[in-house]
Amino acid sequence: MVRKTSFAILLLFTQILSFGQNNKADSLIAILKTHSAVDTIRVNLMNRIASELVLTNPEMALKYTLESSQLSDSLGYQKGMANSLKLTGRYFREKFEYNLSLDYYKRSLNVYQNIGDKRGICFCRSDMAYVYFQMGNYPKAIEFFYDSRNIALEFNDKRHVIECLQMMGVIYQMQGNYPKSTEDLQNALLIAEEINDRNFIADIYTNLGIVYMKQNNNLLAIDSYQKAQTIYEEQKSNKKLGSLYNNLGKIYEDENDLLKAADLYSKALKIEEQEGNKFGKMLSMNNFGSLYKKQNKFPDALNYYEQSLILSKETGSKNIMSEIYLKMGDIYFDLGKLERALELTENSLSISNEMGILEHQMVGYGQLSKIHSAKNNYRKAFESHIQFKKLNDSIFNEENIKEVVSLEYKYKYEKEKQAQALARYEEDIIKAEQQKRMKVILYFTIAGLILLVILFLGSLYSYYDKRKTNIELVRQKREIEKKSNELITSNATKDKLFSIIVNDLQDPFNNITNLSSLMARETAELDPDVLSDFLKSINKSANFANELLGNLTEWAKSQTNKLEAESDRTTIKNIFILANDSIERIANNKEIKLNFSFDKNIDLYVDKHMINTVLRNLISNAVKYSYRGGSVNVTASSDENELLITVTDNGVGIDDERVSKLFQITEKIASAGTENEQGAGLGLLLCREFIERLGGKIFAQSESGKGSKFYFTLPQRYLS
Repeated sequence: MVRKTSFAILLLFTQILSFGQNNKADSLIAILKTHSAVDTIRVNLMNRIASELVLTNPEMALKYTLESSQLSDSLGYQKGMANSLKLTGRYFREKFEYNLSLDYYKRSLNVYQNIGDKRGICFCRSDMAYVYFQMGNYPKAIEFFYDSRNIALEFNDKRHVIECLQMMGVIYQMQGNYPKSTEDLQNALLIAEEINDRNFIADIYTNLGIVYMKQNNNLLAIDSYQKAQTIYEEQKSNKKLGSLYNNLGKIYEDENDLLKAADLYSKALKIEEQEGNKFGKMLSMNNFGSLYKKQNKFPDALNYYEQSLILSKETGSKNIMSEIYLKMGDIYFDLGKLERALELTENSLSISNEMGILEHQMVGYGQLSKIHSAKNNYRKAFESHIQFKKLNDSIFNEENIKEVVSLEYKYKYEKEKQAQALARYEEDIIKAEQQKRMKVILYFTIAGLILLVILFLGSLYSYYDKRKTNIELVRQKREIEKKSNELITSNATKDKLFSIIVNDLQDPFNNITNLSSLMARETAELDPDVLSDFLKSINKSANFANELLGNLTEWAKSQTNKLEAESDRTTIKNIFILANDSIERIANNKEIKLNFSFDKNIDLYVDKHMINTVLRNLISNAVKYSYRGGSVNVTASSDENELLITVTDNGVGIDDERVSKLFQITEKIASAGTENEQGAGLGLLLCREFIERLGGKIFAQSESGKGSKFYFTLPQRYLS
């Protein structure tokens, strides 16, 4: 009779996550409104919204899945289509339209299989297993949970493995296979404790409690329930507390503490009504019916059974329907209404035969025999009794076998325990004799050592006290120095940002604004040469501002840890081509030749954007500080340890003092180029940030008046 509690506990897995989903859905809907493009991003957004709404607003969820499905079809987006179909299956599952639900899940599974999406296959099969479970098709549910668990093991999804093991444990319990049920639940508990998932731990204890209760081990059952209750109360999980109260109430009802049982059932029913949980409410009504039946309050019992029966039909809970028909048939037999009793009992047998519930079949045939006997139809009474006897003997024999095996193991265990106790007793006697002889020697030795120990400990305490004080002072000094350095760096970063915004960034925009205003007012009066000079000046300022803004954006991302390396396969030739395309126009304006060379076309697996940013800044600086008609050489070479890239110019060069400060944010080393090009000094800082982030090194060699050479390296892991 406890079988019904397992059914509700696990169904709560599909409902408990609904808390807080409206807020997530609202946020996603707001994002969707801003995304007008008809693309796969829109498909994924609609599917995510439907996933959040399927429990709280299923009709709205269906609207999004249907629209997502149509859009996926028009885009040829197979994964989006599979997700949409799976969510539609979930919608019909929540509506208890199981055949429709399975149809959509099967279509979804076919798409996942066609595109080879293992995760999609895994979760789709587990969703189908839940549908089979709710339909009462336990062998099919076991098959699909088993397959889903095996796939989840391949990509190490421990939470999904726990969920599948727990569901299999519950189904085995409902079939009466308690050893297999306990094995699966305990395996699930081991993994849940390994990952410290408190929700799973509580749910597993609840289901273990049901298994123990089915085996009449109420002490272990109560212990498991109390462990689960502690966690549920910590996490304020009312839905699961409701099911737990029903389970505990069943124990007290079996022990004839009917007041305690009624109190727990009332608490459970109150929670289920507040939460709108049909499954839990169905179980609470059924439990109240059993309670009143035990007290021979038949009208009250029938009232609760009928309410529970309505809910079991709405939710498709056939095992509960079978049980309620049996109980109501028994009441009508006691009331002398034999035809009604016969009808209800036959309804129960029809369901229990279909689902293979042996316990219900045995009780049903026994009840049928009584009813036919009361109607003086002794032939049918005898036939029903024969069926009852067969089922009773089968179940009794299975239980006897289990009991004999259990007693055999208990006997072996007790025998081994007694042997171990005797061995420990003999060992203790020998040790006691040895200790007596040793004590005499030890007492004299200890007395002589105590004084020495006291003196030693006093000296040691004094030494460690001073050492501890010194260590603490050193630690505090280092902490202060660390904080001071962080503050200096933070202030330097802020000052650098303000300097760029106030001075370096403001100047080009002022130049553009002033020149463009003058041109707008006096275009007709300006000499063409003057106008051409103005346009060149505007272009120069715009190029500088654009470069500065690009560097400033990249630098800001790096300082806020919003920039992550995204490696991709490329070659050094492609990297150089990209760098040449970025700088060629600027170099041509100064008639500077860019020379790229490498000893072989090295294959790389690296963030192309970061490397291009570094090369663009280094080559741009080389062009800026080179004289018109000069050249800039870029070379690459590699060995087994690293890649080395060099940028060399024959420009103005840098003195030794400024070379040592090139990559320090606290120093301002920017200067005008050979044709008065401006610089903010941010490019080299960005280069250092990116190269260090990639695990490489950057450094420079220069001599005033003879040009500069900048090097940077990348470690071997980027050489594919």
